[in-house]
Amino acid sequence: MPSEHPTPPRPDRVPPSPSNPEIVVISGRFRKARVKPIERYGAYRGAGSLRLEAGGLGVIGKHVRPLGTRVAIGMGLFLASVILSAGRLAIGLIPIYLLVEYVLLQEGMRTIPWSRVARYSANERKKLIAIETNEAETHIHPLVLKSDEWREALQALRRYCPASEFTPSG
Repeated sequence: MPSEHPTPPRPDRVPPSPSNPEIVVISGRFRKARVKPIERYGAYRGAGSLRLEAGGLGVIGKHVRPLGTRVAIGMGLFLASVILSAGRLAIGLIPIYLLVEYVLLQEGMRTIPWSRVARYSANERKKLIAIETNEAETHIHPLVLKSDEWREALQALRRYCPASEFTPSG
């Protein structure tokens, strides 16, 4: 017997519609890339989505862990490989880096109020949209998303926080 109350759609599954143009949802792949003038590389990796609406920016995806946690995981993996192999095998720096930067990610779903968006920029050629926030935790920003729908996100960002856009001069 179906329930009387249907379950609400997930934030990453609500398509933008002509009846509600104030909600823009784009999906794509988060990248470890830079979009100038934002000087830091993106903190999210892999598939994810952005939901832009009047209440703020919704982000669903996986992001890197805090630096101290990544260092501790790396040292633990190195020591475990040395101890378990009785000193005959040690995992190198590159495999450990790849594990903590691209595999051992933290699942994240958060909403960022528009007042916390410091600036944003886009790279048309690479179809990237980058959003930098002024949050204290540096391991969760900036967001760099590659999507074919990047123009819709840029229009929504211009609507909700026009003063934060970086426009190159010249």
